[in-house]
Amino acid sequence: MTMDDVVGVLRRAGEHTMPPEPFDLDAVVRGGETRRRRSRMARAGAVVVVAAVGLGAAIAWQDRSTGTDTAVADPGSAEELLALLAGPLGPDDHLPAELSDPGLVESTARAVAATPEARFWAVVDIDGEVCFVVQVPAEEPTTALSCAPPAYFADNGLPLSASGPGGGVRAWLLPDGDVLDADLLADWTVVNPNLAIQPVG
Repeated sequence: MTMDDVVGVLRRAGEHTMPPEPFDLDAVVRGGETRRRRSRMARAGAVVVVAAVGLGAAIAWQDRSTGTDTAVADPGSAEELLALLAGPLGPDDHLPAELSDPGLVESTARAVAATPEARFWAVVDIDGEVCFVVQVPAEEPTTALSCAPPAYFADNGLPLSASGPGGGVRAWLLPDGDVLDADLLADWTVVNPNLAIQPVG
């Protein structure tokens, strides 16, 4: 069943039933978009799975989703959307040792940038999704991971936040050629064409 099929069923339900609470179709659609992403947070070697709905609330500050089923479109592969993934492997491209995830193709990992706040990588998983890794340095570093299908990444980029004892960062991985809206530029620091950040704390 596609997202359009789900929306159709929900619309008919809203027209012919009396739900106990107000029926908010837009919220349901937004929730479906949020659940298409997954995120994990690793601290001191332990991996914690973050609930998708909670993640959506936490990073709503940058979701540019239109509420449509962007998975229908075929924007290309992760490497086509993010050319650095197809570049040669360098000494800074290796993922943090504490981030051991069998779902990641670690040979595809590429460093996006390093700032005083954090280090950033892009990597592809075994499903061909674009994944974003952020590590905040500390005695016990905090490493966050988020992945999304290429179609979602093409439309929205990939947002992620991570924090440690001394502060943290909100980060936004952008596909090649994407440009932040003018109203966002005042709040974000563009590190390079594929990365914008907001220091936290």
